[in-house]
Amino acid sequence: MDYYFWCLLIPLILIESSAMYIMERSVKNNDNFYILSIFMYGLVAFLFYNIIKNSKKNGCDTNAIWNCSTTLILTLISIFAFKNKISKFKLIGMFAAIVSIFFIEYKN
Repeated sequence: MDYYFWCLLIPLILIESSAMYIMERSVKNNDNFYILSIFMYGLVAFLFYNIIKNSKKNGCDTNAIWNCSTTLILTLISIFAFKNKISKFKLIGMFAAIVSIFFIEYKN
């Protein structure tokens, strides 16, 4: 397991998900807190660069795992924080995202 990858990817996912939450909340409340998310996205770019530069994983795998993970977390935030509903069809898609992470991580 590439510990460097996961030690940077987990904070990257949490920072991006937080930035998206702040942005959506800012839109709903019509305030300027979205400016904080701009700086957070800068940190996301910095972390992603370092993952690609120093990890054993290639950019394609890194990006796929990152996007699936962020999508899952943002879906949970959407459900619990913003009270959005999710259909059974979308739940199947979320399950597919989880399965895809395992397939990407699986070593032959």
